[in-house]
Amino acid sequence: MEGNSAATLAEGERVEQSFNKCNIDVAGGDVVHGDKIITYVYHVQSTAVGTSKYQDSQKDISRLETELRKTPLSVSKWTLLLELKNLKGSADLYTSLLLAECGVFLNHGKEDGLEELQTLRKLCRDSPLQDVECLAKSLDEREQPLAAVIMYSISGKLRSNGTSDEVIRRITEHVIAIRRVTKHLEEDSTLWVIVLQYALRHMRDLLSTFKDLAGARSVKTVNEAMCLANIASLQGESDDTFSANETCQKGLALLTERLGENVHKYKCYSWLLNNLGTAFLHSGEYTKAIEYFKKSIRATETAVDYEDEESRRGDRERASHNFVKAQKKQR
Repeated sequence: MEGNSAATLAEGERVEQSFNKCNIDVAGGDVVHGDKIITYVYHVQSTAVGTSKYQDSQKDISRLETELRKTPLSVSKWTLLLELKNLKGSADLYTSLLLAECGVFLNHGKEDGLEELQTLRKLCRDSPLQDVECLAKSLDEREQPLAAVIMYSISGKLRSNGTSDEVIRRITEHVIAIRRVTKHLEEDSTLWVIVLQYALRHMRDLLSTFKDLAGARSVKTVNEAMCLANIASLQGESDDTFSANETCQKGLALLTERLGENVHKYKCYSWLLNNLGTAFLHSGEYTKAIEYFKKSIRATETAVDYEDEESRRGDRERASHNFVKAQKKQR
């Protein structure tokens, strides 16, 4: 028995060396046969009873998770993730997220019938809201755009305590967060196209939840306009100028109809004006673009809901930069 245990341990060490090599290859994007090596390593670990080195697999699971973060989204990564899920013996939140991320990517942004995404949503519903939101923010900070967008879109729909106004503001924060995440992307890449489409779909989906919420009229109006401004910004970035124009017009009409002269008190008014100017700039309508950039600059001065002067200055400089660009194009 002792001999068998020693032989198993020696075999485990040999396979672990192969596993280490596999990790190096994984980091370089080459994961050929990686799933077989991992399966074998864990088979050896499970049979090496009485040896502290192989009893606890958490270290190797952690190492595999680290390598998976470096691995490009691909069929190979999907295979490794499935193996990791089996090794853990349960679908934990982080592994399920990685599986959903790969699934969405390999399915070109479509999610219909994607079992991994359904599993992730159920896990998120069963997990503390704070854990779900912390994971979303962590992915955002680490600039993992698709995973972050998936988590923000899910966490934005989870029930939370608070008044209707607080829930409305929380949904808006998630829409803004999704827009922020998309700025990490390298333009014209496959990931860029997939994330933009996925983000737009779920930003609109989050916005649609407003209709079922009561909330103060002004709070609901301003937050809806903020969401529309962020959606229009992303539509413009994806070269859908027509939709961006339409979304801005909708937001401006909403603000004017419900708030009247008070529309100038809110920064979202400036955002919509700037985004509409950008839509006209991209469509070659430079005179209209200049007009809306001027209005946007003025609106940054009258808004009273900026968190600080730096934010106000940032919006003003953005609109001013676009104004100069439109003037140069017009000449």
